[in-house]
Amino acid sequence: MPIITLTTDMGLKDYYVAAVKGAVMKQIPAALIIDISHEITPFNIIEAAFVIKNSYPEFPVGTIHIIGVNYESQKEKAINVVVEHKGQFFIGPDSGIFSMIFDNPPEKMVQLESRDVSGFHTFAVKNLYIETAAQIARGTKVEELGSPLENPERKLMFRPTFDTIDRKDVIKGVITYIDAYSNIFTNITQHDFTEFGKGRGFEIFFSNKAYNIVTIHQSYGDVPAGERLALFGATGYLEIAINQGAAAKLLGMKVSETVRVEFV
Repeated sequence: MPIITLTTDMGLKDYYVAAVKGAVMKQIPAALIIDISHEITPFNIIEAAFVIKNSYPEFPVGTIHIIGVNYESQKEKAINVVVEHKGQFFIGPDSGIFSMIFDNPPEKMVQLESRDVSGFHTFAVKNLYIETAAQIARGTKVEELGSPLENPERKLMFRPTFDTIDRKDVIKGVITYIDAYSNIFTNITQHDFTEFGKGRGFEIFFSNKAYNIVTIHQSYGDVPAGERLALFGATGYLEIAINQGAAAKLLGMKVSETVRVEFV
């Protein structure tokens, strides 16, 4: 039974998601469809990459992931690709999203040729991606679906920088995701924090404003309700939260805003 996952910015108000699922059932009747998310902020590939990066490793080999986020922003330059990595398949736009999903270049990436015969070119997820998924489900090899993409688009938003400012060692990063609980996720990994910090004291700044966070906790419940905390959760990234509160809303933080850790 093929597993097909869907990650889109289509929302649930309109017919789009239903149409995509209908196309899947038409072409792959035995498919098990898993909705990862349809609530990605429109066109936000950073948010989509975070969600996929932290969910795809839990799926079995052979899973086919459909990524319908920001896939038609530049029609004259639009490149759609299929990727094979660690036994799983990913179909989506060459927007730089794959460089944020994977820590290393994927094993195979080929550019898809448009095979849309409907006369419409604004619904590639339904008219191209699902057809491609059906071919993979039937056993077609990735290299048979197009030509190798030699220079895929790259984004570096998931990689923090390291510097020394005023004799202080500093990790500079960004907010990459805010979840439904308004918890803030950065692009600073636990490994980077530990290796660069070497056990020293620290202070966390958002947009040049300090929030008096000087301890790494193990869980939200380590602090009283309503208090700020920092921790490394299941994602492995530095997270800022408020126990039983909405950190991003209360602190006025948004995705792509700067965050830095100063070690003393």
